[in-house]
Amino acid sequence: MSGARVIEEIVHGGAEYRAVLDWRERILRRPLGLGLTANDTAGEDSQRHFVLRDGGVLVAGVIAVSHDPGTVRLRQMWVREDRAGTGLGRSLLEGVAGIFRAEGFLRITLHARVAVRGFYEKCGYTAEGTEFEEIGIPHIRMSLRIGNG
Repeated sequence: MSGARVIEEIVHGGAEYRAVLDWRERILRRPLGLGLTANDTAGEDSQRHFVLRDGGVLVAGVIAVSHDPGTVRLRQMWVREDRAGTGLGRSLLEGVAGIFRAEGFLRITLHARVAVRGFYEKCGYTAEGTEFEEIGIPHIRMSLRIGNG
């Protein structure tokens, strides 16, 4: 199914948030032999949650955390397995970047799994520093400048 792609901010704790938890566990944790724990979701009530719908169907999502004035960090980005490789991840990143640019943010950071570093580079992100381990797999810090200042 394909149609209009729409990015929405969802409310923590609502039905959509619970659906997103299921997707995050299925896509991001189970392949690593992990579950999504209360520790993993601690503090999410003060974070922003975005989803991408394609033709009305929930297909991708990401969480955003403000760190300091001008910088936001993305975490837990996911795209449904049956929709991977269709441009949804890029659409989500571009849409969220537009939202944060309009809000005056200057930079987006994230911890990318090394296996998908190339995807983020194609989306304009730049690697910073050295690889490190997170949840048992190699990651790299990446950033994207979205504003002037």
